[in-house]
Amino acid sequence: MSAWLGFYRSSIGAKAVQAVTGALLFAFLVAHLSGNLRMYAGPGSMNGYAAFLKSKPALLWGARLGLLGAALVHIYTGVRLADRNRQARPVPYAVSATVQATVHSLQMVRTGLLVLAYVIFHLAHCTWGWIRTDAWKRQETIHVVDASSGLVHAIARHDVYSMTVLGFREWWISGLYFAAMLLLASHLAHGIPSFFQTLGWGAPELRNALRRGGAAVALAIALGFLAVPVGVLAGWIGLPAGASQPRNP
Repeated sequence: MSAWLGFYRSSIGAKAVQAVTGALLFAFLVAHLSGNLRMYAGPGSMNGYAAFLKSKPALLWGARLGLLGAALVHIYTGVRLADRNRQARPVPYAVSATVQATVHSLQMVRTGLLVLAYVIFHLAHCTWGWIRTDAWKRQETIHVVDASSGLVHAIARHDVYSMTVLGFREWWISGLYFAAMLLLASHLAHGIPSFFQTLGWGAPELRNALRRGGAAVALAIALGFLAVPVGVLAGWIGLPAGASQPRNP
């Protein structure tokens, strides 16, 4: 344990931990994006996916706790590294490089904390049901045939599809989402090249390619997430036929 703490307290160790936790969070983003895009496949696909996750509490809560731990370590380590950069006293020949590193680290902390603030809002909206509670409580009824008896059973499940549509129809919810995705793209555009640099793959001849590649991946992730609110606002994704929009409480 002492050896691990000593490694973590070093600059190299802290950067390695920052890179690993960042990679875990990035993997979650990709998985979450694939789930979000089910909105284009209709309510059956989206609600079925949500019901599957809910039916696996060990998997769901294990992933949630793991992500929470990775996020807390990532944030804490990022703040530590930024604070260390601020406290460093540059020698004359390294002024420009040190200032650039400090500004870069501060920007990463700021965008990361702002994204975290949005994640809390997003959880309050979609997971905890504190915002637009009427839409969050909506349920979808499906009919399932019992294989043994042949009887048809009506089963109610959370209507995540309609909740999402009704949420993004609110201009301020979509506006916050757009702003959060821009911040996320900025964070990823800097974080992805930093990940490879930490692994020792940031050779001078690769830095420009890594920066361009990081920016391209960050843009693709942001546009993927934005495809859902854009689809709702453009009318490509709408409520199921016969569904009514609840009144605001």
